[in-house]
Parts: sequence; C-alpha cells; structure tokens
Amino acid sequence: MRWAPLSVSMVAYDGHPMDVALASLAALGIDVVELAYIEGYSATFDEALFSPANARAVRATLADAGLTCRAVSAHFDMSRAGGGDALCRRLEFAGEVGAQMVATVSGPAVRRDAFLDHLAQATKLAEQLGVTIALENPADDVDAALNDGADAAQIAAAVDHPLVRINYDPGNFLTHRPGQAAHVDIEPALPYCIGLHLKDLRQEGEGWVHTALGDGSILWDEMFDRMAPLAVQPLLSIEIPTRMRRDSRGKIVLQSEPMPLAQIETLLMRSKALVDAQIARLNE
Repeated sequence: MRWAPLSVSMVAYDGHPMDVALASLAALGIDVVELAYIEGYSATFDEALFSPANARAVRATLADAGLTCRAVSAHFDMSRAGGGDALCRRLEFAGEVGAQMVATVSGPAVRRDAFLDHLAQATKLAEQLGVTIALENPADDVDAALNDGADAAQIAAAVDHPLVRINYDPGNFLTHRPGQAAHVDIEPALPYCIGLHLKDLRQEGEGWVHTALGDGSILWDEMFDRMAPLAVQPLLSIEIPTRMRRDSRGKIVLQSEPMPLAQIETLLMRSKALVDAQIARLNE
C-alpha cells in the first residue's frame, strides 16, 4: 500500500517566525509542510498574506529550508460577500508557492447558494492553475452548508469536478457533532477525499483541547482501517493548533502566547510515531 509523504501543518507553530518553524520541522525529518492562513487561528491574519509578493517570499523561505509545500489551509466563510474572489486569491497564492490544493470551509447553511456560486467561480481558476479546492468540514456548532461526510459526498458528487474534492478533518467533527464517531462519519466522503487532517482532541472542562494523536477521542485504528481499501490514499497532514482550544460550542479560544518549541516538537513526533505505526500495521 502506497502512501504519500506525511506533511505537517504550520498551524502547530502559530506565533513563531516562519524560518524558526521550518528549521524545527526540518530537524524533525519533515520534508513536506502545509501552510496555514486561517481566519481566527492567528492574531496576525490579513488578506495581504495572499499577495503575489508574499507568495514569492514564502516560496523562497521554503526553498532555503529545503522543504516543499503540498497544501494551503486557508479556511474562511466561502459564502460571504466576495467569497469567490477571496478563494481565487488563495488559489493563486497556492499555485505560486507550489501547493497542489487549498483547504477551506463552506460557511453557514443559510447561505448555501452563495457558497456554491463562489465555488463555481473559483473552480474555473482552479482549472487554469491545476490546484484542487479541498472542502473541509467545520468545527463549531453552526449549521453549515457542508457539515459532515454525507454532506461532503453529496456536494462533491453534485459538482462532479476532479478539482473539487474533500479534506476531511475528524477532529473538527468531534467538536461540531459531539458524541458521534468520526470514523463512521467519514465513510461516504472517502471516495472524494484528497486529504485528511490528522487532528485529535479531548474534552477538558466545558471545552476541548488539542492533543498528540492518540491522546484524544479519535479511534485511529478504525480511521485507518476505513482508508485501507482505497485505491488512492488521502494525503495525510498532522494538524495540531497548539495555540488554541475550543469552547463548548466549538468556537476558537486563542491563547496569548505560543507553545514553546520543545513542546511542539514533542507533540509532533509522538503524533508522527502513531501515523508511522498505523501505516506499518496496514502494510503488514
């Protein structure tokens, strides 16, 4: 069974300079990264991040560190006014840095039609760039145009375009639909999955905290078993937002200070070990 190289989302290093984060990843033996420009995750988020000049600077920084970018997490409400233009900016940025996909969320169900219109607009640019739009399930409790695996499958099948795929996030499903099993929910979406965010959380008090893979509520044996029969495996990316937790409604609570590098590296290496063990188990 063939798996693409594991990537790590830069969201783990939120609050640290990019060059410091990339050097840390390189030292851990990670060659592939997922850039993260997610509204609400970072206090420094700005649309100017998607400028051509910044894309060129980021690509040069990646090259200097000896790393490549496979995906860009650029979550925002696609249904909002100007959402199609905003997604196009993110696609152009991804193309410039060499990424093959952009992950984002749909927005609330009450603006489903706007989400679909903006998706159709951006798909035309995706064709020109050869960059996949990877729709992701949300984490908060707002009813979304795309809530779960069944929604993801329905939308991907209806759009019926090879560059509109799914990036499933089991950790997001935990906080969006508490009490339901992500490894069951993902099943209808699997034929359309280009990517899988490897994220784990556990309940703490009235909210949720992110953990190393295996220390939270996701049943990883079950999750990997669901992927095993696929002819093409989803691209796997460890995503641990170390600077945030989620409240009882799945809303982001951002910590004032970033996690120390040594703790981030420990979380990532423990998580990587779980992924390596799962793949080895399936390859036996």
